[in-house]
Amino acid sequence: MTPATIPTDLVEALKSLTLTGVDLTAVTANLNLPATAGAANIPVVWTSSLPLVITNDGSVTRPAQYDASVKMTATMTQVVNGITFTWTKDFSLIVKANNPAADQLAEWDFAGSTISESSNGVVTVKDEKSQFVGTVMNNARIRTIGKTTQYNVLDLGNGTGYFDMGTEIGKAIYSLRDYTMMGYYRINATNTTLSNDGNFYWTFSNTTDAKTDQNGYIFGSLFTQKQACSTNYWSTGDQEVGLGKIASKDAWHHMAFVQKGDIGTLYVDGVSVAVDSAMTNLPYIALPQAGRTGTLYNWLGRSCYTTDSYLQKTLLYDFQLLGVAMSQDDIKSGIGDPAIPLTSMLDNLTSAYAEDSDYVLPELTNEQENLKLGGLNAVTSNIVLPLKGTSDQTINITWTSTNTNLIDSVGNVTRPNYYNYNDTLTASLTKDGQKVTKSFPATVIAKDGTPYASNY
Repeated sequence: MTPATIPTDLVEALKSLTLTGVDLTAVTANLNLPATAGAANIPVVWTSSLPLVITNDGSVTRPAQYDASVKMTATMTQVVNGITFTWTKDFSLIVKANNPAADQLAEWDFAGSTISESSNGVVTVKDEKSQFVGTVMNNARIRTIGKTTQYNVLDLGNGTGYFDMGTEIGKAIYSLRDYTMMGYYRINATNTTLSNDGNFYWTFSNTTDAKTDQNGYIFGSLFTQKQACSTNYWSTGDQEVGLGKIASKDAWHHMAFVQKGDIGTLYVDGVSVAVDSAMTNLPYIALPQAGRTGTLYNWLGRSCYTTDSYLQKTLLYDFQLLGVAMSQDDIKSGIGDPAIPLTSMLDNLTSAYAEDSDYVLPELTNEQENLKLGGLNAVTSNIVLPLKGTSDQTINITWTSTNTNLIDSVGNVTRPNYYNYNDTLTASLTKDGQKVTKSFPATVIAKDGTPYASNY
């Protein structure tokens, strides 16, 4: 069967349809969307990918801080001889923010003043530029290195530890054209999983399962040391700039990726190691999803592929996101007040780690030593569990049990039937992001009248 020929009027309407008088890269006012197109006045129906910013009728609400990428789709339909023909035409627009964010969008150096702890032991850290709030997840922790000069670093642990940067930073990701991502890292020599897929330093993704959802991400990986930006996933719509070998272990290093126009450059310790002049997957075009204002899954130390390895036995420091392309001299000179040159910062971190690789606050150690629970060899009633330090009330104490059916996190006891059961209570003492633990064995006595009278 020969396909029907597309009507000439519809073809002409498609070709002639434009948004006149509009700078598509800098929208600041409502749009006058044509209701018809072409000499035949073919009706046009408009659909917005982000009605929060541009409605279907062209009304514009400018975002607060970050430019927004919006796709307006024009649908034209014509019926000829009982056959319905439908064509669409897309227009990509950038809606300018009312109060554009500064060039430095985020910086997490894990300084003590940026760390908060909830009463249940959840540790959060604010970035120092935009006040994004991130959360230390699973077995990751804040760790202090050095004595003379100390630095707080993120210790990703030896399991599924990572840092969740929250959803607000995703709005900044959707606005990026020229940009820079960078940070310091130290991979322990005993790390045996670095050659596995994954090992992402940073991840900004539309999904937690990129293999299934295939809807776009950015990541910087220490496995093959590369930056990737994909409209879909690894085999479709993916572009990468990489060195092609795993990162060095047992020393402090720095990795940075810079996007300038269509040129992507990867730097290690301030030296350009890989360049791609056709890195056309710019986040503001490649990532936005209809109805979303930003990436929802923004992590340090975790991949957006479910089977990938977490970045383990690794310390991270001073992750930064900038909405500009830094030069090589900028990277080497450092950013901040005062600015510390990259090589000097590497030396400082190396010296601090050598002096004390895991400094613990004396008040935490003191509280850990003095924390005691009595009468746990024959528990028959609820236990009073301290939730604050005795000598330092700023220390939070949370509790876990190996069998919550016997003893819960606040000390409520449920005695078992028939037999006495052993349990272990573990106290987690936290302050300024640091954590120490102490365990207490316990035996919960069976309910009165339920033990067997003789040995069956």
